[in-house]
Amino acid sequence: MALAFLINSTAAHSSIYGEEEPVKVIEVIDGNTLKVKTEAKDIFVIVLRGVDAPEVGQNYGDISKEAVEKRVLGKKVHLLSFGKDRFGNTLGEVRLKDGTWLHEELLKKGYVWKSISNNNSNHIQYELESRKNKMGLWSEENPTPPWIFKRHKTLTTAKSS
Repeated sequence: MALAFLINSTAAHSSIYGEEEPVKVIEVIDGNTLKVKTEAKDIFVIVLRGVDAPEVGQNYGDISKEAVEKRVLGKKVHLLSFGKDRFGNTLGEVRLKDGTWLHEELLKKGYVWKSISNNNSNHIQYELESRKNKMGLWSEENPTPPWIFKRHKTLTTAKSS
């Protein structure tokens, strides 16, 4: 039963749950969304699992995106897939050549929030430390999380239509 669950929850881009796949980052869409190309030349979008970045156009959105670009754009990384999000994008974790997990580095430097559903104790601690040290987006007094920014933007757009 457990094996069936693992096989069924595998992303189409990984042959077995938990297996890392080498990919090249060809575009950074925002601070937690990448476009990658596999060795088989397949191209798809990755959303970093467990974190949420400021939107482009939101405070720190461009800074978050630029930090990710500097770290991974044009580079080969390893992708660990965890299925799809509701938009069909692959949910994943990206391991850099030096062994660093990209989403954890972004949390530590204050470029992203941990997702509301992310209960990983290390990730909670990384966000708390970056808040305490006023790193990145935490240098603002009360930064607006992207899920609230998007909701507000949607409501504002609906009212002006």
